[in-house]
Amino acid sequence: MSDLFSEGEALKEAALERLERSNSEILAACRDAMRTLARRGGAVDADDARAWLAAQPDGERWMERRKDWMGSLFRTQEWTPVGWKISRAKENHARPIRTWRLKTF
Repeated sequence: MSDLFSEGEALKEAALERLERSNSEILAACRDAMRTLARRGGAVDADDARAWLAAQPDGERWMERRKDWMGSLFRTQEWTPVGWKISRAKENHARPIRTWRLKTF
């Protein structure tokens, strides 16, 4: 008998890796912006990333696309989760989102 949790987790990781590969350029730019923001103000979240993205010259093009790739944004080892907050994005219907801080090495 297989472990459904492990199988589900493996499928999730594989999907996030595919999304990360196919969106590597925008993820790198967005991660860099979130690092800068975190160094100035502490915790950051997906709403901060959306706001940064919308303010970019080609942000409208990115905002129109599906943003599944954003699930990969804080996957790198440099981030640690520090809490939750209610999303400011209307389309998120006031759902909780995770907040993140840069780890100190």
